[in-house]
Amino acid sequence: MLGVDESQLSVTDDGGFLLNVKIDGKDTQHPLSEVIKNFQTEGSVTNKFKALAVERKEFEQAVTTKAVEIKASLERNQQLGQILEHEIMSEYEKTDWDDLRQYDPAEWAAKRQEFASKYQRIQRVQQELGHQAQEAHQGAINEMTTKRKVYLKEQWDLMIVNNPGWSDETTYDKDMGELSSFAAKAYGYTDEDFKHVTDPRTIEMVKDAMSFRQGKSEVKKKRLKKVPKVQKRGGVRKALKVSKLDKLTKAAKTAKGANKRQLQTDAVAELLMGG
Repeated sequence: MLGVDESQLSVTDDGGFLLNVKIDGKDTQHPLSEVIKNFQTEGSVTNKFKALAVERKEFEQAVTTKAVEIKASLERNQQLGQILEHEIMSEYEKTDWDDLRQYDPAEWAAKRQEFASKYQRIQRVQQELGHQAQEAHQGAINEMTTKRKVYLKEQWDLMIVNNPGWSDETTYDKDMGELSSFAAKAYGYTDEDFKHVTDPRTIEMVKDAMSFRQGKSEVKKKRLKKVPKVQKRGGVRKALKVSKLDKLTKAAKTAKGANKRQLQTDAVAELLMGG
């Protein structure tokens, strides 16, 4: 019936089906409609996880773009100052100052004063541009630091709304330790990687994935056909096929930087799709 042994199904008084499975050594029952719903929502959860990765990447790109724009603007101004300085120096080199001083001292004095005034003005402009560059850089750092603090506070408040018990430090440390261990085994996250996961939506999805995976392994075993007997010793054994999830997880454990984050995201998506 339904590809499942009849012993695995029970019927409720109202005619509904219950799927009998064993989780962590304990017999449990789950409405068949709920099990089906979990599988149907996998695609939606996967899309949300990918959307979070895209959102984070877009934010990082926006910060980088803004920094590049500021740097480009300052560099253009500095280049203009250098061009003006070059023109003044070219004019200086074209003037025969010795001849002018000998035959027209008044003109020599006037030109000398004019050159000194222009040169000093250019130097002041370049110094000011240098100060602006330093201030812009420091200002960008301060702004990002302030926004980061506000963002982290907002995320923490949302996390507590979703998990009121986490306002207790002991409970929080215990639960986050379990989530971190799961993320390390399932997706290749290091403890340091997981410390930087601040989005409460991501935390909730990791919680769901951990709960789902713990139950899904048992449900999946019940749905598989009977495994053929292993050949006797001496026979040719067929090599086990490595799943895409295993490949992504192993690759994530050895990767670094942005490539590591992308592999971890792909591993989570593959898990939730049933890999």
